[in-house]
Amino acid sequence: MAVSPTLQLTKSEFKQMQELVYRHAGIAIGNEKVAMLSNRLRKRLKSLGMESYAEYYDLLKSCSPSDEEFSHFLSTVSTNETYFFRNERLWDYVGTDLIKHICQAAQGQSPKRVAIWSAACSTGAEAYTLAIVLKSKLPKFSEWRVQIIGTDISEKVLNIAREGIYEDHAMHEVGPQDRRRYFRHDPKTNKYQLKEDLRKMVEFGFHNLRDAFKQNHFEVVFLRNVMMYFDREMKERVLANVFSALRAGGLMITGDVDPLRDGSDLKDKSGLEYVCSNTYRKPIKESKTAALVHG
Repeated sequence: MAVSPTLQLTKSEFKQMQELVYRHAGIAIGNEKVAMLSNRLRKRLKSLGMESYAEYYDLLKSCSPSDEEFSHFLSTVSTNETYFFRNERLWDYVGTDLIKHICQAAQGQSPKRVAIWSAACSTGAEAYTLAIVLKSKLPKFSEWRVQIIGTDISEKVLNIAREGIYEDHAMHEVGPQDRRRYFRHDPKTNKYQLKEDLRKMVEFGFHNLRDAFKQNHFEVVFLRNVMMYFDREMKERVLANVFSALRAGGLMITGDVDPLRDGSDLKDKSGLEYVCSNTYRKPIKESKTAALVHG
């Protein structure tokens, strides 16, 4: 018996799904999303040959967050819409002011180093765009040691990122010259694959933003278009983890929908200083307030 095309989550089933997502991913799903979640999960039930949400919930309870099916589940409750050079204004900033910041931070180093974390990286377009910009804009690029790490809670999107193969939609902001320079086009499938030297610049791995990150030496952390999924408590927790991952003087860059406006004291609690639109700095000397929050 196939799943009914009109099947809807009951109140208790929806609450179970809400709690499961929040417990494992820190994502807060509003009560108004019941129809959306029902429709998206119904497609997954159909592909698995299941007849009820209860049956699917039992399957999810037996999974760890890194399991393939849990990745499918998380992909249904979050948006993985992404493409290269998303937000022209941001990438103009990265190619100018951020490059200057990176160069200044590396003064006196031999070789020069920069480490950047693309948090909640989805299918990898942001991390690879960073690789393209750094390779084209950093002076004497061959003398740099560049580390770009992309993380996500979905192994499904991480596998796509590792392959580095994208459809035409993800490429619509990439100019003809950069397409030729950094990608190989397959005319049979009309898909584009990053060339190997770009793919080697980025390392992808599983990480849940609610947990502290194992590395704490990043000059820049990109935390874009993700905090909108979190409630106030989880935002504070995520910001604390980002603060710990940044080196002193390092920058956090948020998306246009993720400024620190959720309460007048959220920025103060983060311990980060406002630099410019969507950019915040970890102080060189940590304030007493930040030390209390993050210590």
